[in-house]
Amino acid sequence: YVQAKGTVGIFTAAHRIAVEKHGFIPTKGLRGQSLRHVRNINFLSRSAGEQMQRRYINENFSTKLINSVSEGLRDPLTAVTKAVEQLRSGSLNEEQTRQRIEQVNVYSQQLKRFIEDLLRIANASAGSTPVDPVPTDVGMMIEQTLGEYCDRFSERNIELVQSVPKESVSILADGACMWTVFTGVLDEFLLYAVQGTRVFLSAEQKSGTVLLQFRGTARTDQNAQTDVYLPNGGLNLPTAKVFTELQNGSFRYQYEQDVLTIRLQFPLCEASAAENAEE
Repeated sequence: YVQAKGTVGIFTAAHRIAVEKHGFIPTKGLRGQSLRHVRNINFLSRSAGEQMQRRYINENFSTKLINSVSEGLRDPLTAVTKAVEQLRSGSLNEEQTRQRIEQVNVYSQQLKRFIEDLLRIANASAGSTPVDPVPTDVGMMIEQTLGEYCDRFSERNIELVQSVPKESVSILADGACMWTVFTGVLDEFLLYAVQGTRVFLSAEQKSGTVLLQFRGTARTDQNAQTDVYLPNGGLNLPTAKVFTELQNGSFRYQYEQDVLTIRLQFPLCEASAAENAEE
């Protein structure tokens, strides 16, 4: 993995990963869909570092983000390079050629989504993402989010267990941003949680704040539990972190002894604080 310090280091590392380390994929001898896909990939690779240089201004990105960028760009680019080399060799039959073209198409779409997500993080970090915080009931928000994910976790033989306050507890949050945060965290557990275990989600008031905690047994990055492509891939937690902080919240995660714990903390909405004080 590339080691870098500071914003300039992150930009340089990402650009080297996208362009210098892998190089551009040769287009000589390619036609039709293959040529179009490879040109798109070369453009994305070139522009990724440039866009990050223009848009990233936040220094608070961990090594995980650099590693995620490395993996997210490296694997598809490596696969596409191999497929293109086989197409250029002229040794493939018609069916094999069709399969390789489809592979190039799939990986180019993955790269496109990955870089779009990367730029979304950059925009949020730079303060370019609009935020409209309103009083939001934590319990209701959790219920709605888990309703979207219960079936997906059940298919992985993972049980979601929630514990939320009986009374209404609200935070100031933007609905779209919170959805991004929750989906990032839950997608991470969906990808790495061990089958046959439980993922616990709890919410509690704590010293004028609301603490949301996700906890479950998880495997390391090298032993992901599913081959299902997730929109954010390796950017799940960096995305959740940025959009949490965008709403004046704090984001912490810890992986220790096969247990992944993610803690989100937001200021308690003044209305909720006043109601609790009256009680």
